[in-house]
Order: sequence, then structure tokens, then C-alpha cells
Amino acid sequence: MTFLRTVFRSFPLRVLGIGVLASLVVIGCRQLALLENLELRTYDWMVRLTTAPVSPDPRIVLVAITEDDLASLDEWPISDETLANVLNILTASGARVIGVDLYRDRDVPPGTNNLHAILSANPRIVTVMKFPDQNGRGVSGPPLLQGTDQIGFNDMLVDPGGIVRRGFLFLEDQQGVATSFSLLLALKYLEKDGIVPYSDPSQPELMRLGTTTIPRFQPSDGGYVRRDARGYQILLKYSGARDSFTRFSLTSLLSGDVPPEAMRDKVVVIGSAAESVRDDFYTPFSLGKDIEQQVPGMELHAHFVSQFLRMALGHEMPVRSLLEELEVGWIIVWGSLGAVLAWWLGSPWRVMLLVGGGVGGMIVVAYWLLLANWWIPLVPTVMAWVSAGGLVTAWVSQRNRQERAMLMQLFSQHVSHEVAETIWAGRDQFLHDGRIRPQHLTATVLFADLEGFTAVAEQLSPPDLMQWLNTYLLSMTNVISAHHGVIDDYFGDGVKANFGVPFARTHEHDIRQDAINAVQCGLALIQDIHRLNQVHARQGIPLGKVRIGVASGSVIAGSVGGRQRLKYTTVGNVVNLAARLEQLGKERSGGDTDQESGSLLITHETRSYLDGVWAIEELGPVELRGKQDSVMVYRVLSGPPERIELTP
Repeated sequence: MTFLRTVFRSFPLRVLGIGVLASLVVIGCRQLALLENLELRTYDWMVRLTTAPVSPDPRIVLVAITEDDLASLDEWPISDETLANVLNILTASGARVIGVDLYRDRDVPPGTNNLHAILSANPRIVTVMKFPDQNGRGVSGPPLLQGTDQIGFNDMLVDPGGIVRRGFLFLEDQQGVATSFSLLLALKYLEKDGIVPYSDPSQPELMRLGTTTIPRFQPSDGGYVRRDARGYQILLKYSGARDSFTRFSLTSLLSGDVPPEAMRDKVVVIGSAAESVRDDFYTPFSLGKDIEQQVPGMELHAHFVSQFLRMALGHEMPVRSLLEELEVGWIIVWGSLGAVLAWWLGSPWRVMLLVGGGVGGMIVVAYWLLLANWWIPLVPTVMAWVSAGGLVTAWVSQRNRQERAMLMQLFSQHVSHEVAETIWAGRDQFLHDGRIRPQHLTATVLFADLEGFTAVAEQLSPPDLMQWLNTYLLSMTNVISAHHGVIDDYFGDGVKANFGVPFARTHEHDIRQDAINAVQCGLALIQDIHRLNQVHARQGIPLGKVRIGVASGSVIAGSVGGRQRLKYTTVGNVVNLAARLEQLGKERSGGDTDQESGSLLITHETRSYLDGVWAIEELGPVELRGKQDSVMVYRVLSGPPERIELTP
């Protein structure tokens, strides 16, 4: 239990706990999908940053059916005859693979027999179907090609917001496993290069294409949260924003304006790009939701084909994500680091610079990792970093305010403003975990008491008596503060002050200066009381006389009391000696003509620090009440009025 209490009271561990807690809150929000949209949008932004302009993929050509083509042909869907003519031209041009992204589940005469003949005779042609949905609704491929590898599904995975970031390789239902349209095109293209798909030896559930094992999308990969991961999915790596592929219109192809070499040994995809026949999708490059930002479905299939070819030939790796456990650890590490660094820096302005620099650094890291095809969580990491740093800064600021209030409560009323600020600036030396650290210090303690208070109390009314007492105590307070003393306590008509606190003195020079300050303060108190007595004498107010005892040596300094009433004080034999000397001054008062306004008695230890600058009378060994051994006592008679500052 003691160990646990120590751990929980440890300030660094509390800071670390704030970082971990902030990270866990962010992770919780992420698990609730509250950050998913922001993460996906950030991913889109990173994709735009990391995708440099590239030349069109020379292996892929698009034949687009435009609005002008529809007006020229005056038909939709295009007839079997028109499609057969297009396929004949492409076959004659030497296209390696031809993809028809047009549904052909029923005949569109005329020319049906011609279309059937070319589809049957050319296995390089791949057509499309729509995979059945949960209600069994779909679009089948050409009946002529059922059961062959010339039909692939062209279903697109559209994320919330309408953006396509991933796609299918395979889908499975009760009828079996179907292959996607784009993967079929890529596989038929690669057959000539002797590249075929096979199971990865170390992970049989994954497909290996050429030199690349294609990872299978998981429900919480990247910024996704529990998304549909049915079938075999992959994140789409776009080859460019726009104009990534050479494109010809259907009419230009039919009219013979397209040279045969433009199609030779290429993957040719035929599809609609007409606005009146909507088959468009948004991509990470779609900066808006207007029509101009959309990409035809045929072009998306071309992007998938291009990605499969790049991976198969070893030119590119697929986009991967960290394991979910590693992502959680990554977020916690950055949140904890943000908390610790914010505590270490301390200053809110430096923390702001740190947070800003850290966010910039995370963006750079995420950028370079995405270039290396790794998608790491950026948004939750930044949120954990910023929130942890902000929380620690706020907590430390609040803690500092509380500590400052406590220190000012302890010291500010009893020391000069400069000393109070010095105490705050050096708080680390005597504060530990928000508490005053008890210390062994070498200090000089001063007790001062007004003599004759009882007699004065009999002469004055209560208000006048309090005014008389406060006048003397205020004067004493000002004198003590001016000599770098720290007032410890008021007791009736007296005051206790410490010189050499709260910071530990490690040099003899500083210890000696404290003793000189205390003795000089005592003489200044006597002079100030003398000044007040002259004023009071003219006003007929009773006069006061101050008795002062000063002792130097080892004390224990710390705070006593509770949260509601806390006091900084010193205890030890030296404190008792100073108090006894003040009492001794009362016993030996009278006959002291040189100091009619008071007396100043010191111990031998204090005398040893004065170095002959004072007129001092040796009183000899004295038996003090409560002390078994006699104590050598001295009376300070006079000294230089100006402040004495020792040269280091």
C-alpha cells in the first residue's frame, strides 16, 4: 500500500497518467466511429499530397461513350451491331485484353449474332455483371458466356460520403466465388508474361500476384471502424488524379481516326462517360461534390487494373495498415509523450510551439509512410498529442496557481515583493509534489517583543491600544522585510523572523550574510522604535521598547497546520535560543543608556559571523531557562546604519 500511495502521489506518474487517459478517450471516440469521417477525409488529403502527376499508364486505353457519341449514334443502349463493330476493330488492332463495362444480360438487336460470334471466339474479351444484393437482385452477364472467365462483377464499394477508396477482388455467395471485372482484365493481361495468381505460402488465405502478396482489407483498417469487409477487398491506390489513361471516343474509333498501334497490346476498357447515363463516382481527388469532380466507372476499373499490374510486376506495394493493437499503442505513446513534454517544458508558449511542431512532424511522418504504402492513424494521434499536452498544461497551470497562492499566503505578507517572487521562481528547491518539503537549513532566527505592553494596555482604550500596537508591528514588519527577513509569526506584541529561508544556504558567505542581515535588522528595529517614540512623546502616547534575541545555527523549516490554516515556520534549538535571549533582555532591562529604545542580544554563533564591524559587549556565560548548559551571550551596542552587503 505504501508503494501504491507513493506511485499515485508521484507527479511525473500523474502526468503520464493524464497522457494515457487522454489517449484512451480519443481511442474510445475512435471505436465509436466518431472520428471515422474526419480520418477518411484526412486520408483523402494525404492521398492528394502523395500522388504526384504521372504520365498516362501506357498499358491501358479507355474507349468512352460520350454525349456526342449518343447523339451521333442516336441509340442507347448501343446496339449489338455497334458493339460487335467496336470489338472487331479492337481485336484487329491487337488489343491484348478488352473489357466491356456495359451490361449485356439481354440482346439489343440488330447484330446479335455477330456479337455472339465475336464473344465466343475471343477469350480476351471480358464483360460485366452486377453481383446479387441481399434480396437477390443483380444483373447477370451475357448468357452466352455464363460459366466462363469472361464475366466479372463491376460492383463498387462506396464509402459514406460517396467516395470510392477500396474495391473487390472476389465476392462469394451460394452460387460460388465471383471475380471482379478489373482483376480479370489484369490477370488476362499478365498471362502473356507468365504471371498467375496463387496462394501465399506463409499466409494461404491471401493471394499472391507476381512478387506481391495482396493484403485483405479488415473491418477496422486505417481510419475505418467496423466496415463491411465481405469478400476479398483491397485499398485502391490511384495512379493519378485525372488524365491517368489515354482516352478515345467511340465515334472516333468507329470512324477509323484511332491508329491501330494505339490499341496494340493494351488493356482496352469500353464504357460510358456520358452525363445522361450516370455511372460516375467520387474519389479522394474530388474536392467538391459537383458533377465535374466525378470519375466514370470505367476509369475506376482502369485504376484498379493499373494497380494490379504495378503490384504484379513489383513496381508498387499495396497500401497496408498497422494491426489494431499497434495503432492503439501508437496513439497512447504519442499522447503520453505529449503529456510528458508539456510538463517538462512548463511554459504555455513553449508548449504551444511544441504542440504545433509535433503536429507538423506527425503530418510529415504520415506523409512519408503513405509514400511507403503504410496508412497510420493521423487524426487520433494528433488529437491525443494535442489534448494530452493541453490537459497537462492546464493542470500544471492550475497547480502552479494553487502553489503560488499557498506560497504567497505563507510568505507574501511577511516578505518584500522581490523576495516573494524569488521564492516563487525557486519553488522547485523546497516544493515536492505540491507540498512544502521539510528541510535542514542553516539560518539566523530573530525574536522581537515590545516591552511594557501590559502597562500600556491599562492606559489606553481598546481601539487606541490596537492602533498603538499595530503602529509598532507595522514598523517592525517593514524593517524586517527590508533586510530580507521572512516573518514567521506574530504573537501578541512580538514577532518572529527567519533569515536564510526558505532556500538552503550552501556557502559560508551566504550564511554569514544572513547573520549580518539579522543583526542589522535588529539595530534598525531599535532605531525605528526610537523614531516612533519621539513622535509618540510629542503626542502624549505611551512609549515602547523592543527586546530582540538573535541566534544562528541549524533549524528545521517546513509548513505546519492544515489546508485551511497553513504556516511556514522553523523549529529547533536555535529557535529556542533566540526566544530565550529575547526573554533575557526583559530580565536585564534597565541601565542600558546607549539603547534606551531596546536591546539586542546574540549568541556566540551569531557573533562569529560579524567580523568586528559592530560594537559588541560580552555578557559572559548565562544560564537560560530550559537549558542545562550555560550559553555565551553578547549585546550589540551599535553598528553602521547603512546596509552591509558582503562581496562574494
